[in-house]
Amino acid sequence: MNKRLFSILNFFVLSGFILFPDLVQAQKCKQEYISGGKNLELRIQEDCRIEIHPYLGKNRKRSYWFFADGAFQSFVETQDYNTVSKSMGATVYQLLPVKESKPAIRKKSDGTFEILTASGHLVQLNSMGELISINDNRVKTYPLQHIDKMHVRNGGIEISPFNGIFVNYGWAKGNGAYANAQRDAVIKDKRGRSCTVKNAEIYAPNPKVKAAPIALMKKPEHWKKFIKKRCSNLLWMEDTKYAEAFYGTKELVDADPIGDLIEKINTEGGIKTN
Repeated sequence: MNKRLFSILNFFVLSGFILFPDLVQAQKCKQEYISGGKNLELRIQEDCRIEIHPYLGKNRKRSYWFFADGAFQSFVETQDYNTVSKSMGATVYQLLPVKESKPAIRKKSDGTFEILTASGHLVQLNSMGELISINDNRVKTYPLQHIDKMHVRNGGIEISPFNGIFVNYGWAKGNGAYANAQRDAVIKDKRGRSCTVKNAEIYAPNPKVKAAPIALMKKPEHWKKFIKKRCSNLLWMEDTKYAEAFYGTKELVDADPIGDLIEKINTEGGIKTN
């Protein structure tokens, strides 16, 4: 094994980038590798995480990882420095609510991809494997640049409020941003309302590996209880029904139909009638 690759694998484990700490997986999946052409590979792993690997450059790469517990990371790998910890970083999110689902990847007739994650979230990719949307709302990505410029742009990815809730732990080089107990995590709901908490409220210190803290929210209901108590201004959703819609069994659920109607009135100046 090449020395740099060995360093990268060790770095993944020690930093908590790839294997989220204290993650217990009851769900098992059949391993699948799907080619999107010479510049894209998609994978479903045995622990049901989905990996998206676009090959957009020789010295800089960005991949997307969707875990069965709803954790999502955009991982940037470069060769801009000889030290691995200076050359890599990740933007980490938690997508909610979590609905255990059978993960699947579909290639559409126009060459784009539609993905259902094991946590029940719908992901759209363009033909090159770059993110278009999560749960039908836009994801903005910036072109890969030197790691220092990516650092200024917080990893070069922005998620808009979508049909659900997300926790934004932010970007960090060297380890996952959630590993810093005093760092803020920003939680947003569908309507863009936000709540700021400390990572220490979500993760506990790990005496064995400092960079891999222990998740306090081990089940979906723990997240529900935490957000309702700590962030009561946010709209919690039980289930967005993306899994059912993906497999053609049910319609999507609107989290806040009354709120959407009020917003329509405010933005359009009233409801038109014949």
